[in-house]
Amino acid sequence: IATHNPFYTADKDLRHLHVTLLQSEAPEAAISLLNPEAYLPDTFHISGKVIYLYTPGGYGSTKLSNTFFENKLKITATTRNWKTIQELYTLITN
Repeated sequence: IATHNPFYTADKDLRHLHVTLLQSEAPEAAISLLNPEAYLPDTFHISGKVIYLYTPGGYGSTKLSNTFFENKLKITATTRNWKTIQELYTLITN
């Protein structure tokens, strides 16, 4: 997760990166109904049981919350900020 974030680039403010972890992989049929462009400037990328989020207005003001993804995908979700993901990565790689 920590090494595959498509939004992790030099021009992105890391405070606006988040990762939503899903209990299981979302069905393709449910994913295909989501339109990332409908929520711009916030955006997301789904990869297996992980949803990478970029929320330039802040996670507190995005529609792309746990509730949003749980309702749309019918899967339990939890979200962590990028700093937490990086700290967990450091713990398991040291």
